[in-house]
Amino acid sequence: MATGSYLIYMIKVLASSGWAKLNRVANSTKEMGPGSRHDTLDDHFGHHNFRKYVAFGHTLHSRLLLTIPEQKRQNTIFDDFNVSLMEKGGLEKEWTKMILDWEKDPSKKNPYLSVVAHASQNEVKKQLLEEEKSVITAGMPQLHETGPTAFISMRLIIEESQHRILWDSRRPEELTTYQENEIQRRRLLLLCEIKCFCNLQAIYMPAATVMASEREASQQELPESKRNSMEPEHQHLWLLSALPSTQRTHNCHKSLVDIEAKLHQAQCHDILDKIRNMQRSRLSFIRFQNRNIRGQNPNMRAQDTLNHLEEKMKSLAVKYRTVRKVLLELLGPGSWENSLLEKLGLGQGKKVVSWIWTSAEAIGDGSDEVLHEARAWSLRWTEEVHLLKEEMQRVRKTLEWKASWWDERRNGWPGLDDPMSEGVHAYVSRQVSIQWALHECFTRLWEKLLVPLGSQEESNEGSGLSVNPLLEALVEEDEE
Repeated sequence: MATGSYLIYMIKVLASSGWAKLNRVANSTKEMGPGSRHDTLDDHFGHHNFRKYVAFGHTLHSRLLLTIPEQKRQNTIFDDFNVSLMEKGGLEKEWTKMILDWEKDPSKKNPYLSVVAHASQNEVKKQLLEEEKSVITAGMPQLHETGPTAFISMRLIIEESQHRILWDSRRPEELTTYQENEIQRRRLLLLCEIKCFCNLQAIYMPAATVMASEREASQQELPESKRNSMEPEHQHLWLLSALPSTQRTHNCHKSLVDIEAKLHQAQCHDILDKIRNMQRSRLSFIRFQNRNIRGQNPNMRAQDTLNHLEEKMKSLAVKYRTVRKVLLELLGPGSWENSLLEKLGLGQGKKVVSWIWTSAEAIGDGSDEVLHEARAWSLRWTEEVHLLKEEMQRVRKTLEWKASWWDERRNGWPGLDDPMSEGVHAYVSRQVSIQWALHECFTRLWEKLLVPLGSQEESNEGSGLSVNPLLEALVEEDEE
């Protein structure tokens, strides 16, 4: 993020902090006339601004205390990664030049942007069918008129139906009679699809047919109370991932593993896209609700809509974990895990480079993106430290200027009588003392943080400047 845009963002955040405290004024002002309402709001905003004004010391101090350790951590990580790049033959200079060139001319390729186009499940299926067509055109014999791609696709459709029925019937006590009948209808359709699939499975996966027969025989030997549910959504389909690797290699069609892996990878990416779209829809609906929906009944309906979206996202998350587990069984650990993660990580602000990238042996394709990210995180926190220190300096300069501004008005204006002149002089003197007291209070609070970091680590003592105790108590009260 550029310095200017970040500073604007920080100023916007500081300006809007505390506005929620003014919500309590609404009930007392809604019955007022325009003049009284404006005067009341002016009084409250003035008090709010004054409290924020005198609390600048503690606000910036606490933020800088949190920022400096994170800056050191990110710089250390970035330096370690740079060392590993230098051992690889000067890649660090080449990649850093890419970043600097882009910062000077944003029209060039953005080194931070990694655009990876993932094919959807339908696109992958189309590609596989084209490959089957070329095989048939070449005169290769086929086991069945339903090809291996259609066979795997049929199984994915059955899995999807099983997953949806399981999810919809997870709380049977809450189902209405109509919902129960609808689920039963879907079960009958699913049972017919499973029978067709089993007939094809005997052709393409004879090993799975044998194992299914053995499993059914073992189930018959168990007491009825311990047998697995016979509902179609619980029926085991004997996926390729459930078979031993030797059975997949010798007793199944040779192209099934590759077809299933490609379709599952595309399926995972499709699921993630759906979750992202639902997250965006959820955020948009929350914004619409906050701005436009009022009243208990409309808000309850809105909450039902949000709950429905949450349920869909949870269902997709369960499906994603299941498909990813199957993919891990088929392919094993590999580069595909970089884009299909098992769980969420930290936010971008406090993200760090994994230790696996800091070894020289790990440098390869994709390491330039890791360097760019590490550099961005390091610069982000370094920039924040510099901005906070600069803001501290500007706050002190502003207080000095404000004290001088008041001091220039000590003599009032022409035409004042003696009592009024004395009152103006006393008021101005009080304002000048407040500005300098704030300046001294903030200076004492920030002194160790404003010196260079090396000098700061060598000394643990402050200056001990005297501060107006009444003003310091006001600042501490505001911080609490």
